[in-house]
Amino acid sequence: MIDNRKTNFTQKKRQQNPVRMVLLFLIISCLCPATTLSQKASSSIVAGEQKKAEKGLHDNRLFIYYLDSTIVNCANSEENAIFSEAVKHDLVAQFYYLRFSFTDSFREIRNAQELLISLYMRLIDSEHKNTEKFLNSHASLVINSSQQKSEAYLRLAYRNLAESAREKNMADHYKKTLYSLRLHKYVRSMIALKEAKRYGVIACLQSIAPERLRTIEGNYTFDQLKKIIDENAADNDKEMLLLMHLDSYYMFKDNESAHARIWGDPQLDGYQPYIEYLEKSE
Repeated sequence: MIDNRKTNFTQKKRQQNPVRMVLLFLIISCLCPATTLSQKASSSIVAGEQKKAEKGLHDNRLFIYYLDSTIVNCANSEENAIFSEAVKHDLVAQFYYLRFSFTDSFREIRNAQELLISLYMRLIDSEHKNTEKFLNSHASLVINSSQQKSEAYLRLAYRNLAESAREKNMADHYKKTLYSLRLHKYVRSMIALKEAKRYGVIACLQSIAPERLRTIEGNYTFDQLKKIIDENAADNDKEMLLLMHLDSYYMFKDNESAHARIWGDPQLDGYQPYIEYLEKSE
């Protein structure tokens, strides 16, 4: 009998639960009007859009920076035009963000990232081929020099070249809509590629001017290596070595970044995304 009474009591409690839930909902509705709830939901959505746009703008600065020197030193006219378009989209995204139009800002961020992805894919491929060709053409010189340091730097160059290819292959096979994740991988690939160039240049210099490098204490600086290239490299190698040396240190052959040049004169007159921004500002 006791067990039956307990069972009946539990069943009654379960039957009363829906009623209690309805009453609780009515009480909450009275205490918190619908307008208040909708305002809180709206504020939450806006905050989420702001966070997405803020992160996107921060990421784009990183993606543009690691591409900038390669655009100046190695890109053709078509790739320069794509880079300019990407920077303009990013600039308009910043205009929208300052106006608290976070959805519009994020749309422009995505447009910029699509262009940056295409640039990273093209430039990593072309620079990987150029760097591998340079290493292969100088490998015999390095090995015949019998300089252990030179061979060690050559191995490091090939190692980083392979690491760059792995990172790019991973980015290529990510889901296409994972813009930021793919670009972070492409950045890692570009960093490894530039390190491969740096090690390749040092390996070459170790084979042609080992005595000059032995006198340098600590890590080699940009200016020290540049001076050794100027004074020791053969004429047919000097231009290539200097360009690779510049690019491996994120320096520019024209002493001005492409990003800074576009920001100095973005030429937004007649640019459709900017026209749309101005129309929405009215």
